[in-house]
Amino acid sequence: MKMEYNNNEKKYLIIADDFTGANDTAVQVRKRGYNIKVTFSSPLKIKEKFVVIDTETRTISGKKAYETVKNIIKSLLKKQDFSFIYKKIDSTLRGNIIEEIKAIDQIYKPEIIIFAPAFPKLGRITQNGVHKVEGIPISQTEFAKDPINPVKKDNIVEILQEGFQEEIMHISLKNLHDLDKIKLNKGKYYAFDVETTEDIQKIAKMGVESNKKILWVGSAGLIEGIFDILNPKKPSLGIVGSVSEISSKQLLYAKKMGMNVLELDVCKMLDFPEEEYNLFLEKVILLLKEQQSLIITSCLNKETLKKVMAYAEKKDIVKEELAKCVKNILGKIVKSILKEIEVSGIFLTGGDTAISIIKNLEANELEILLEVSVGTVLLKITDGIYKGLPIITKAGSFGDEKILYESMIKIKEGILWNI
Repeated sequence: MKMEYNNNEKKYLIIADDFTGANDTAVQVRKRGYNIKVTFSSPLKIKEKFVVIDTETRTISGKKAYETVKNIIKSLLKKQDFSFIYKKIDSTLRGNIIEEIKAIDQIYKPEIIIFAPAFPKLGRITQNGVHKVEGIPISQTEFAKDPINPVKKDNIVEILQEGFQEEIMHISLKNLHDLDKIKLNKGKYYAFDVETTEDIQKIAKMGVESNKKILWVGSAGLIEGIFDILNPKKPSLGIVGSVSEISSKQLLYAKKMGMNVLELDVCKMLDFPEEEYNLFLEKVILLLKEQQSLIITSCLNKETLKKVMAYAEKKDIVKEELAKCVKNILGKIVKSILKEIEVSGIFLTGGDTAISIIKNLEANELEILLEVSVGTVLLKITDGIYKGLPIITKAGSFGDEKILYESMIKIKEGILWNI
């Protein structure tokens, strides 16, 4: 059965096993501008396009959970069709996961089941089939000692094999990064390794583009990835001109979390300005056109800084002149980007870099909107051709290692600030 995800008349159903899980999944839909309700009952007719049903079945017996979910799905599917059904599960694998998947599977009869419980933004990842929290297998964390729902196993492939007694197709990170090798036609059950948000998006893209009837099973992380594909938001752009150690740590954390980070080769840019500029800009535009958020930096780490300073010394370029050249290049790049790509907003680190870019955008006024965190401020341009463009500024020496990455995400999800 072919499934069409872009039909405005189609309906989307999410089944969650607890209230907070229902909410953190529903908000991923709301961030795209859609109205969505959470209900505790199973109405005979759902009028809304998007709905989440909280079954409150996480802590009851497996048998009772199976019957509850089965009856809800059965009553709903009698009256209406859903192009999309999502089984929201706990990102730490608590609850009656197998029983509830079986209940939906029996009535909905999907062609394939995609299982990806990871939520990288919260430190929940899956490596070699083993589900982890902050790098530690779930079975070795406090969740294994939960008084009501202890997690006894952390290998998602083994969990599915034991539950379904069928072959489980395990998609490793290596295979996930080579999508040409993955075909969703070798079985019914697919369990995915995930380390980053980009991994989630690859899974979502693969599933959506297959046009198969899918039962999606995951945490709030997977549904966010799905809606990144179904309804992509404009990418966010980050510019880091600061060479502080704090900025370097923030860049490395963002890169570790899967954010695209491109480093200017300052030496080549000064030696071959036109050629290197065009090559770099081409690479940047390509990523942004694919709706991928991107951070551009002039200095990723100490090694780069030493290299650039040695180059400047060799060429008899004083520090002030070098800094001026770099900020001018960054300002020119941003202006060139915005001529071709519409972004959700820009994150700027480093005072000199920030003002250079604002001047390149010919903005004379900005309105202060809110304090994102101490020393990190959200503004929007209030005049000129980029009027309304959100900007976040931060001094290079401020903030913890997560602030750059989290700000880039928040810019992309601008609806949270009503901007």
